[in-house]
Amino acid sequence: MDTGRNAKISPIHVLIVDDHPNTAEMLARVIRKMDAPVEVSTALSAEEALEEYGDGVVDILVTDIMMPGMSGLKLLEYLHAGHKPAYTIVITAYDSPILTTSINRFDVQDYLVKPIDPQELSEIVAKAIDEIIPQRVMAQGDGDERAFKILIADDYPDNLRLLSVRLASEGYEHVSAENGAETLEKLRSEQPDLALIDVNMPDIDGFQVLREKQADPQIANIPAIMITAARSSVEDIQEGLALGADDYVTKPVDWRELSARIRAKLRVKMAEDALRDRTKELSMLPEISQDLNKRLDIEALTQRLLSRTVEALEATNGYLIVFHIDGTPSLQLFNMFNFAPWTWGELQDRIAASGMITKVTDTRRGRIVDDTREDKWWLQVPNEEALSAIAVPLLGRHEVLGALMLVHDRPNHFKKDHLDILHAIAGQAAIAIENARLYAIEKKRVNELVALNQLTRTIGEFTNSSALLDRLPEMIRNALHYPAVALWLKNGDGLQLKSLAGAEHAPSTSVLRLAPEQVITTGNSTQISGSIDESSMEGDGDDLAKPQSVIAVPLKDDGEVTGSLAIYQKRGGAFHESDRVLLETLAMQYEAALQRIRLFESIEQEKKRMDAVLQAAADAILLVDSDGRLQLVNLAGEQLFTDIRASVGSMLELGQGYDDLIDFLHSARAAAEPTQAEISWPDQRTFSVQATPVKDGGLVLVLHDVSHFKDLERIKTELIATTSHDLKNPIHAVMGYSDLMDRAGPLNEQQKKFVEGMNRASRQMYELVLNLLEMTRLDMEAKLQRKSHDLTELLAEAVDNFQAQADAKNHTMVLLEPEGQPFVNVDAARIGQVLQNLVGNAIKYTPDGGKVTVSTQREQDDIWIHIEDTGLGIPEEELPRIFDKFYRVQTEDRQDIQGNGLGLAIVKAVVEEHGGMVNVESEVGQGSCFSFSLPLAATPEPEPEKIPA
Repeated sequence: MDTGRNAKISPIHVLIVDDHPNTAEMLARVIRKMDAPVEVSTALSAEEALEEYGDGVVDILVTDIMMPGMSGLKLLEYLHAGHKPAYTIVITAYDSPILTTSINRFDVQDYLVKPIDPQELSEIVAKAIDEIIPQRVMAQGDGDERAFKILIADDYPDNLRLLSVRLASEGYEHVSAENGAETLEKLRSEQPDLALIDVNMPDIDGFQVLREKQADPQIANIPAIMITAARSSVEDIQEGLALGADDYVTKPVDWRELSARIRAKLRVKMAEDALRDRTKELSMLPEISQDLNKRLDIEALTQRLLSRTVEALEATNGYLIVFHIDGTPSLQLFNMFNFAPWTWGELQDRIAASGMITKVTDTRRGRIVDDTREDKWWLQVPNEEALSAIAVPLLGRHEVLGALMLVHDRPNHFKKDHLDILHAIAGQAAIAIENARLYAIEKKRVNELVALNQLTRTIGEFTNSSALLDRLPEMIRNALHYPAVALWLKNGDGLQLKSLAGAEHAPSTSVLRLAPEQVITTGNSTQISGSIDESSMEGDGDDLAKPQSVIAVPLKDDGEVTGSLAIYQKRGGAFHESDRVLLETLAMQYEAALQRIRLFESIEQEKKRMDAVLQAAADAILLVDSDGRLQLVNLAGEQLFTDIRASVGSMLELGQGYDDLIDFLHSARAAAEPTQAEISWPDQRTFSVQATPVKDGGLVLVLHDVSHFKDLERIKTELIATTSHDLKNPIHAVMGYSDLMDRAGPLNEQQKKFVEGMNRASRQMYELVLNLLEMTRLDMEAKLQRKSHDLTELLAEAVDNFQAQADAKNHTMVLLEPEGQPFVNVDAARIGQVLQNLVGNAIKYTPDGGKVTVSTQREQDDIWIHIEDTGLGIPEEELPRIFDKFYRVQTEDRQDIQGNGLGLAIVKAVVEEHGGMVNVESEVGQGSCFSFSLPLAATPEPEPEKIPA
């Protein structure tokens, strides 16, 4: 269909009449989906069609023939006598020649037989529109009807193009502007009927355009709908409406919603243009609109709406029904009068359910009653003088918000113009009510968030769980203004009321515990709204079948329900989903507070225990910060400092006898890991001090007096040295005599075995004594006799010394001589003992036929010596202890191998005494590689040859 030629025509009205609702709605959906400027209405009977649309213009009529009551043919007869449709389509379930003859006399252009093919219907309607369009264009060309002009202001070309196409399809003229300055210029030059203005535009934004528009009388009356994607907060809406915007729409735009709003605004504009100079009422319309849009309190807004509308249309009284979010109606009356014997509640219920109100809210169309005495839908209120009436629905974006009804004490007071004005006012009122609802919801949400934040802080200040349980309901009631709040705790299989705030507003005990008991049973939140029958409950029955509202949520501890938190109101429908969510949030805050209180109490108890341990500890314990100031000193620590006052906040200073401790603090802080050392005290005692880093650069020091142990160590070392030295002579004697036994005379085989055993045992004892003497020397820190030695010679000597033992076990001994003839500055005897121990162990723990390799490796200023074997290997779990004194690997494969567990300890001590390091790599069954490093020495200058005298 060619929609381009429809660009300047008003929408084409299509009326569908069918007694089957599903059929009527299906046909309406098919036509609405067409790419054409149409408005589709439906009626479920011929009577309804005549009542609602008989006085209006119907361009295309689609009607069923067979309907209860008035038939489709009778409807055609009535319409042809008045406003004849431009195109008529008849639908029927029975196709017959008689039907064709009957409908031809009413100029029926087409008829369809049920079931109806949607595609066929679309084609027929499209053909009808093509016939109507030329007539509509000609009529507009003659000046009978003017196409509305709309200004589109947006800095995005795509948005301009989309809105232009949409407006053209609806039959509107349009002009466009791409910035604020151009918008103001087009408003003045084009004088559009309506402006669609983007808020965020370059140069001058939409709000500034509103300010300048309102200040210019020439364009101040042009309605403006603000369209935005970025500025959609309540504050932005308030600002835009306060600056004079007639509506506020957020992107992405729902075209049907925007189209409806445009039509509402244009209806206002059309009425305003037509009646500006001759009606007082219409001159008040923009003022009423702005007056309503400035008000964000629904109660004040609806009161103002009713009073201004009654005044504008010169009615004698007015009724305003507003449906709340929960569906309950609320009535406002302009002039209160004596409607006895009805009560206010009866008046509200009957007006809300009256035929007039239900008619306009169900059909979503306004209605005029010329004479109430002859109208079947009219509700006669006692003592009210109302002979004519007018009513319109308040249409929100997604629902009917209510209805506005005016009455007059004379018949035929309200005209079609009044209905247009009232529709316009109702459109503005609906927008204002929705904005006020949005504001109220946001305000309530903000207030709840503020109260929740304050409650969270207050709950977080509690350090006692019992006090929190007692105070929580009162705090919630004061912060959120609930009538009654109760906290229940599970007690065995029952329920115990712990605390109740607002007892004067609470229901009876049986109702009070009803919802919490369900929570304890199910573990889920429970909400009750409505009348509660207490006939089977305990109590005096005063609250029988009274409306109540209750929400109860569970309180949990580690996932187990331990109680319930509940709120109460003595009326139905008082609480909403947001109240339940808020209460569940408070329950979680309570649970978190209990966990925090338990943790706090645990920490306090632990702190008390720690203080007791610190004060009872025999060792001195100090805590120093990153600056070296004492932050904690236990009793033993205070007693340690006898000549100065070691108090919290003080700092140890050099020159007072504690320099060793201060130096240790510096080194421990630089190490940034646990450190241990021995330091001397001014009174000649020796302390073992251990430092552990803590957060922020501080250190925890533990000082243990080891003076007694140092004395014992010295005595032990001296005893071992003396004893070992004294044992050397008798062992030498035993070894010597055992060697001379076979020289004293011939020995039999058994005697030879005895002598060999004596000789072997005495040599083991001699080796042990030598090792003990070496360990004693190391413990007594005897000074090394360092000289520069050729490392190749030291290694060759060690290998030669063990060649005989290697040959005895068929071992291959390999020496890989170092490159470059390196020299080391060492005590040759000590390093020789290291090589002796390592090479000897390699031969000892390598089975017959194995291999022992001695090699070297340079690393910068050090040289590493490697002794590698193909022996038994060492289990991985044993490696950390093999350098300990007297420790030997205890496995079955080395039970018969002799040793005293001192060799490797001596190796480690001697190498470290020379400034080197020891390392081992081993795999069971594959062999081991022991390595140690020595610092390299400078190659000595060759000595000059001595010339013989």
